Amino acid sequence: MKTHLTHLSLLLALLACLQAYPQSPGVYQRMQPYALPGRSELALQSFLRTKIPLLRQGKYTLSLLYEVQSPGGWHYTFGQHYGSFPVFNGGIKVNLNRKGEVISVMNYLKDLPGQSLPDFGPREEAVARSTAEKLGVDAGKFQACYLLQKGKSLPVFQLHRFEEDSGRNELLLFHAQSGELLLREDQNRYAHPADTSGRGRVFMPNPCTKAKVAYGDLFIDNNDQHQAILESLMDTVVLNDLTFEQGRFLLQGPYVKVEDITSPNRQPVSSTDGNFFFRRDSSGFEDVMVYYHIDRFQRYVQSLGFTNLQNGPFRVDAHGSTGDNSAFIPNGPNSYIKYGEGGVDDAEDADVIIHEYGHALSYAAAPGTLSGFERRALDEGIGDYLAARYSQDIDPFEWNKLFNWDGHNEFWSGRDAATLNTYPPEQRNIYAYGEIWASTLMRIRQEIGAEAADRIALQQMYANSIGMSMEDAVQLLLEADSLLYAGIHTDVINFYTCESGLQNRPICLSVGLSPNMPEEEAIRLYPNPNTGRFTVELEGIATPLRLEVFNALGQLVHTRQLLPANSQTIRLHQPPGLYVARFVQANVVRKVHKFVIR
Repeated sequence: MKTHLTHLSLLLALLACLQAYPQSPGVYQRMQPYALPGRSELALQSFLRTKIPLLRQGKYTLSLLYEVQSPGGWHYTFGQHYGSFPVFNGGIKVNLNRKGEVISVMNYLKDLPGQSLPDFGPREEAVARSTAEKLGVDAGKFQACYLLQKGKSLPVFQLHRFEEDSGRNELLLFHAQSGELLLREDQNRYAHPADTSGRGRVFMPNPCTKAKVAYGDLFIDNNDQHQAILESLMDTVVLNDLTFEQGRFLLQGPYVKVEDITSPNRQPVSSTDGNFFFRRDSSGFEDVMVYYHIDRFQRYVQSLGFTNLQNGPFRVDAHGSTGDNSAFIPNGPNSYIKYGEGGVDDAEDADVIIHEYGHALSYAAAPGTLSGFERRALDEGIGDYLAARYSQDIDPFEWNKLFNWDGHNEFWSGRDAATLNTYPPEQRNIYAYGEIWASTLMRIRQEIGAEAADRIALQQMYANSIGMSMEDAVQLLLEADSLLYAGIHTDVINFYTCESGLQNRPICLSVGLSPNMPEEEAIRLYPNPNTGRFTVELEGIATPLRLEVFNALGQLVHTRQLLPANSQTIRLHQPPGLYVARFVQANVVRKVHKFVIR
């Protein structure tokens, strides 16, 4: 991002506790499709108690927080309870295909040590009141839960502090017995460190791309002043489905609602004739930019079959900050995006507009899951990918330069959606990790096509969970391809995710060249594809080899010794799919072959 007790109270407490804290590694568990008797919460809980050892102890219970449907299936997020109280960042996510079969789980349950844990009694209530008084907040907003930290179980109070006018949106975590502040974390997601159609003028996607130049010389912000050369690069577009109220057209439609939410206070523009033609030095220009590009992108998302990702009027403030910071503010149905005015006005660059909107889409797909370093990095990568593909589809000029009007200048350096950096990057920040994810997806997109790549990327978002790793995300990407396209892009996804270091499984042995062999030696495998029966031909090999065969999940499915004969026939009883044959001699890999069983 550019610098993003009744049953009801129990649920609110659990939701509050499932927000942000340094994570333990995400655990992706792929399963053979498992048919449930129904998609009820009871059926899902029964399945989880059967399959997850920690739940069989009876120490913990689960509460269903979210049920989200995607084109590929259903996704259920459960929170974890110990007794009457939530376990901070504890839970499990279950992903089902369109048949209603369980295909994977993301298990981030916490096992709290000790047979009995401290309760929340009068002492703890006094601490809550005292701490709340110091902060100037209502103690009733404190939520009690248990925290697993450094192998210890701690009783804690969590406070979600949200102020719409200032944009403050932070998580505070206090020790329930001492009042010590354990965590203070910003929850916003930033971009960087009748016929009621109207017309307006916008950049498509920004003046640098339109003119095919880099930022500089005549193409500078110049303190947002009017410049004729920049005006000449605007496009006239249709603004679909505007609201017509009391004789005026408003920038409010089925998917976007431009508002004045935070300071500086600038009321959105309106029009009596449906024409919204403004110079860039007018605040109305940014209002039109955010309405047009978000509306356009949402309609594209729906055309791909994703009809429940922020499909209502989404709130945006085109002038929500005087600084160079745009942010997505997650707050349930009252979530919004504010765009900054520092440096180049953020809403003048569609890259920034779509990046922030990408956070909103991710939040809609997997609410309550944005916790953990690599999970947050993944969200940055999602926003970067969506921004890069949006810009590339309009004009491919320097599409990899993310924010090439808003950034790549004296204000900030922008980002690269075609980075050659590999995981993990040298810089340990979420934006560097996100660049690798976005760049990998863009390479996959170039290989398999725009629509397939975009649908797979959007489908993957639904299965995201708390505490997941980037390698977990790769497995969910493969799972999304399986749900939407029967896994026909597995080979391509494996190639580029292995190439970028995002996964490190035996399947990655097939990426790149095999070790060099002397000219007089050769190891051949044919035919390819085959039915599970193939020939291995050895030429110039004087000592035995070990053949190891791995499936697309990286699981070893076959091994045998090969004598230095000329040719040998191998028979595998494996299902159709991609396989990797590795030939090892004296613990040295001599050759790697990919092959397909049909």
